[in-house]
Amino acid sequence: MAECALAADLGLVGPDLGERVAALLARFDLPVRLAADISFDRVLRAMAYDKKAAGGTQRFALPAGLGTMAASGDQWTVVAEASRIRKALASLSTD
Repeated sequence: MAECALAADLGLVGPDLGERVAALLARFDLPVRLAADISFDRVLRAMAYDKKAAGGTQRFALPAGLGTMAASGDQWTVVAEASRIRKALASLSTD
């Protein structure tokens, strides 16, 4: 869900993709919101250890549509700033 929100914020997809994915996940009783006790700072710190993080930047494999991945040049990952990551996480908050 966070990837859909981030992709929408970056203009890679429309907001309807997140809605479609949320509806599908809900059909299988899978979570579509973050738990209230999730710390965005802690999530961002943990992301620094992700294999796609390099040189202080966060890269994400993001959708360009249902079943289609966004590309940036010859990379299948897209750079996103911390402020956009926070915004995507906040959109999933239960608060």
